[in-house]
Amino acid sequence: GKDIPVQVLYATRHFDESSFKILESFGARIVKCNDSPELIPEVSNSIEHYNSLCLCFGPAWIFSPKFISWFGGRIFNYNGIPIPSYLGGAHFTWQILNQSWEGGCFIQQITSDVDRGLIVKSLRYSIPESIDIEPKDFELANLEFGLSFLKEFLSEVFSSNTIQFSCENIDWKELMYFPRLHTSLHGWIDWSWSGDEIRRFCSAFSDPYPGARTSLGSQDVILKSISYIQTQPIHPFCKGLIFRVDKQKGFSDVWVRDGYLRVKSIVSLKTGDPIFPRLGSRLVTSQDKLNMALNPVSYDQNGIKGV
Repeated sequence: GKDIPVQVLYATRHFDESSFKILESFGARIVKCNDSPELIPEVSNSIEHYNSLCLCFGPAWIFSPKFISWFGGRIFNYNGIPIPSYLGGAHFTWQILNQSWEGGCFIQQITSDVDRGLIVKSLRYSIPESIDIEPKDFELANLEFGLSFLKEFLSEVFSSNTIQFSCENIDWKELMYFPRLHTSLHGWIDWSWSGDEIRRFCSAFSDPYPGARTSLGSQDVILKSISYIQTQPIHPFCKGLIFRVDKQKGFSDVWVRDGYLRVKSIVSLKTGDPIFPRLGSRLVTSQDKLNMALNPVSYDQNGIKGV
């Protein structure tokens, strides 16, 4: 029932017009930050009206002591991961690759000691295991648990005007960090992997991401809707060969080292058009692409910065 003024600060890479329109319809003030927020006059000149609480969701900046001080300790980050595991970026992709089914909701105080603030509130939950799970499924689970979790937190804060810190202590010596990813660089299939490893890799780069890719002849393609069928091991020279195509049922079967993959969708990376491969053609990823995929990528507030 309280009329609480809300200001939303966002970096260029987080622009989402439809979401911002919804926020504005509820009376929120939207401010684009092309630099650290404390350097934006529109922010610093109005902060006294919006400094009762700061709640961040994947902020694009490491906040300065000056910015942190504006909130008198009431500045927090929401983490939708099971910390201290899967810190870094591309959390759900890494979890699918490693078959980790633990979810989490954490509200952590932001301090000058990056990522080491006290825990205010936490929740751990399990994500139902599924052979077809994609990052969007992790996102939906996080949305379901996260929304009720955040509503409860905000209700507690604004009803009592105090913040109670959790008794949970995080053992940061046990942290697991996984770096940010970008599908165009990192989403290339290595055909030396096992069938299940390739299937998991394709799932991990699926919706909402563009999809895992490889090459068919002279063009790069994206593989989607993949299942793995285990058989007796085959000779390594067979890997990537398309040995069966059923246009009527819409699938292609591809040898891997310990069985085959049934691929229901092969589309051109360039045009998005469906591709129907010919029997005996081979899916292959160049060693140059695989080597490049091992490189890190960095982001700033505007998006991808470089390799």
